[in-house]
Amino acid sequence: MKFSGVAALLSAVFLCSSAVADSDNPYEKEVPGYKECADRAEATRDIVECIDLAAKYYDRKLNDNYKAAMKQCDARAEDDGKAAAEQCKAKLKEAEKAWIKYRDLMAEYLSQVNGGSVASMDLIESSDFVADTTRNQAAYLEAADEEENE
Repeated sequence: MKFSGVAALLSAVFLCSSAVADSDNPYEKEVPGYKECADRAEATRDIVECIDLAAKYYDRKLNDNYKAAMKQCDARAEDDGKAAAEQCKAKLKEAEKAWIKYRDLMAEYLSQVNGGSVASMDLIESSDFVADTTRNQAAYLEAADEEENE
């Protein structure tokens, strides 16, 4: 029984490392250095490092887009008054805090769902969840900014 678990884990790491280097992977297309990292990845910790590289990249984008969204709120003061701008900023800040809490709790759950060992696919899934949801949140804020500026 123990052997089949190890074999399944090794197969999963091999498949995941192939997926990390997949040309359809948006990280490979968008994140500087990701492809090189993925090409070198041999173990779970290597794969997680590559995914963390993507998460950091998207986190920087998210921070930039969040700042732009705050500026959008400030711009509302001209048309709707200072109170409307402050309310906009407060709602954005509240929403972002709730999103961060959701992201972090879900990542924690995913890292522990099947025992959370260092060699576990749970760590890969958790890291990928953080990177992917951060990517999506950054894109959402960017799209909102673009809509506002049209």
